Amino acid sequence: MPLTVDQVALRHAASVYAGNAISMFEGGIQLFMCLYGLVTYLETPKDLKKGRASYIVMSFTILALSLVPTILGLYNQFRGLYYSSGGLSYISAQEGILSEWPYVTGTAFTYAYVVLGDGLLLYRCYIIWQDFWWVTIVPGMMYLAYIGIAIYYTTTIPTQQLSVAADARIYLTISLLTVLLNIILTSLLSIRLLRAQRDLSKVLPNRDMKLYTRVVAILIESAVPLTVFSLVSAVLDAVNVLGTAAQAVDLLGASIVFNSLYTSFAALSPQMIIFWVTTGRSWTERGKSVGVYGEKSTRLSQPIAFSSSPVRSESLVEEEC
Repeated sequence: MPLTVDQVALRHAASVYAGNAISMFEGGIQLFMCLYGLVTYLETPKDLKKGRASYIVMSFTILALSLVPTILGLYNQFRGLYYSSGGLSYISAQEGILSEWPYVTGTAFTYAYVVLGDGLLLYRCYIIWQDFWWVTIVPGMMYLAYIGIAIYYTTTIPTQQLSVAADARIYLTISLLTVLLNIILTSLLSIRLLRAQRDLSKVLPNRDMKLYTRVVAILIESAVPLTVFSLVSAVLDAVNVLGTAAQAVDLLGASIVFNSLYTSFAALSPQMIIFWVTTGRSWTERGKSVGVYGEKSTRLSQPIAFSSSPVRSESLVEEEC
């Protein structure tokens, strides 16, 4: 049985409310991670702070960029509810909001922190593949394509030059680019680290190689939620483009909620990586892993130094994670 206009409006309002609640919860998690990382950084000895200040700045930058869409989303929700009487009036108000500056600004800031987070992942991929830098060409081109499409889409929203179908297709393209880019970059990082583990274990069979598997686990843990939610969001967008109007209405609530989950983890995923770096638990550009207790692990490409003292069999998992 088809939904009435009032039912569609109620479903949309409830979904927007749920999406904003998710964004607020995500903002709180980010705030904790940023402040904890900053406190840890300030308490770290000066000689161990090298290479981590830029990550602190990036962490707070992502936080600031992601809070703007959250605040504007709450503002738009209030306007949509306050200046309408429900039903068709609410739907008309929501359609009008889509071309106004709060929505456009929120969209622009959302793409900005997604670009920053993906850029961080691309940069770390380039660092670890420096000797085979050409493997980052394809993800680099995808990254630039994402930036170009995002700029085009954001600048055309206020002019309302795009039809509903064209708007949905562009948004679907952006979602798919994000999915593919994160899968490729995470795979490249994981492959490189696992190969390093395998090669080093042959040279030093008695050395604990858990560091590498733990780093891969961190990368996967941070990338999987983003990939899953962005993929589901892309599928729902595809149904909206290729399916019928009835199917689009039926999946309206799920589409809004999963889009909110996707944008939330677009900020949380890079924050998780930054969190491990700022607390001294991940690989920095210099290839060092600094643990919370101050121990330093060796660089991947550093020559082997032999010592007259017995080899210490330490758990690198604790240093890395």
